[in-house]
Amino acid sequence: MHSGDDETLKIHCLPVVEDELVISIDEGHAITCPFCGSVVVTIADGCVLPPCEHTQFIFINGEGFEYAEAGLEAWLKEQEERADEDEECCGFDVWDALQTYVEPDGLILERIDHGMACGPIKLTIWVGISETVPTLNPIG
Repeated sequence: MHSGDDETLKIHCLPVVEDELVISIDEGHAITCPFCGSVVVTIADGCVLPPCEHTQFIFINGEGFEYAEAGLEAWLKEQEERADEDEECCGFDVWDALQTYVEPDGLILERIDHGMACGPIKLTIWVGISETVPTLNPIG
């Protein structure tokens, strides 16, 4: 979990994050926590709520949270406000902020599922996992 230290959290104009931060999970496989082995997202039933204590967020299709740990949404709002005030910043991006949020001891597990409705559909699930145990706060 992050403190409010301005020097360490200047993420509103983010550097490029290393590719190894995001680990792809094959379609048709459950997303499990690499630290405790708990299933966070099943194959058929979706998210397991509440997730294990290592889960920082479950972010769906870049649109919203199925789950966010305590303080994450307030932290994102603060970062967005900072970006709005920074004249040198080119804008705020939630995905970039989430990648920064899981560092230094975390990672993001990504699963992309494909299906068919009135046409082809794609569902992308991102799960932020940290070795540091956070306080849980389900949304919804």
